[in-house]
Formats: sequence, C-alpha cells, structure tokens
Amino acid sequence: MMGIKALSLRQLVAAVLLTLASANAGAHAIWIEPVAGASHVCFGEYGDNLREKTGGTLDKVTALEVSALTEKSGDKLGFTRQADYLQLTQENQPMTDRQAVVVQALAFKVRDSKDPKIGMLKPMQYARFAVADAEPASKLALDIQPVGKNTYRLNFHGKPLAKVALVVTAPNQWQREFKTNDAGEISFEQPWNGLYVIETAHLEAVKGQFEGDQYDAIRHTISLSIKK
Repeated sequence: MMGIKALSLRQLVAAVLLTLASANAGAHAIWIEPVAGASHVCFGEYGDNLREKTGGTLDKVTALEVSALTEKSGDKLGFTRQADYLQLTQENQPMTDRQAVVVQALAFKVRDSKDPKIGMLKPMQYARFAVADAEPASKLALDIQPVGKNTYRLNFHGKPLAKVALVVTAPNQWQREFKTNDAGEISFEQPWNGLYVIETAHLEAVKGQFEGDQYDAIRHTISLSIKK
C-alpha cells in the first residue's frame, strides 16, 4: 500500500464538514471483526485498537439489526452481548465469518454536536463484512459496496457519493485517507494479510425527533471489513 502513513483517527476530525459530508473517522464506530471463525461486532476505534466494554460505552449499542446478504437472509439472525463485543448469531448459534453480513445500530441517543453549524445530532451506525470481490448493494442508508477487486463504492440511499473522504486501516493499524472519484469509488492495494476496515460518515441535513429529543441533522457512519 503505497504512501500509507501512520496517524490517529482522531487527527482526521479537522476535516469534519464538506458540503455536509465528512469522513469524521475520529468518532467511535461499529465494525465487524472475524475471530476464531465467528463474527464479532465491536464498538470503538479500530485504528487505535480500542474496543469498548459491556458495563461501559459498549452499552450505548442498545439494539442491533442484523441481516445477511445471502439467500438465507430469512434465517433468524441476532446477537449476544459479550465482554467487549457483540457476538453475531444465526438460529441461536454463533454466525461464521464466511457470510456477507450487514448490521445497523440505530438507537443511539440525540446529542449536541458542539458545532453551531450542525446543532443537535442523531447518530446512525452501520457495518458490513464482505467475503467476495464484488457483492450487491445493501439496504443500508450509507453503504460501502465491494464492486471489484480492491475497489469499493460509497452509496447513500442507493446513489454514489463523489468526492468524499474514507479512511482505510490496515491489519497493522497503518492508515491512509482516500477520496471517492466521480463514480463514488476508491481502489487500493492490500499487501498485508489480516483485517482491513474502511470507514466514513455522511452528515444529512434533516430535522427530526427521536425519543422526544429534537435533532437538526443525522450523522450516518459506515464501516466495511475485509479479511484477506
């Protein structure tokens, strides 16, 4: 991976707003991580090797909607809460890491963005795990879709997002920022074996209400995990 430089995800927060779109990778995100053949959903910062714990910040992930991008998507999918991850399950058994799967965490509480240009934020978190070079688009509001070998497309409500920054974290925690082209796509080499995680966020200027709290915008955050 040419030109990769080591930097903390927090250092990328400076580029927080560009036409109401932002990588915003300094914030916590959920991602899917294969461990011993099973699928774990972690919450924290993959680039900083930070995984929040049950009894603490992981408890903010109060609900998780799980679906598979396979013909067996009608199977009963769910999760169990563990010490520092959520274990994905299928028919009440641990789900294997050989399935393309997406998850949504939509019950995060409204919070103050601390930015008067944005106001009150409603976070929405999504994660996807890919098992093939090319896979169909998901029904996630914000999606990173594998469309070819080492090539990925960023979609928002089914339409490509151009000129948006994404952060790739390699298995050795090195990182690089990419920007989508006019087709909403990025491509990068994957020279190391292990888990790559691509992250980005998109700020949608739409007002609403969640659990009685008003918000001024929705921040959609998405990660795509690829195991090489």
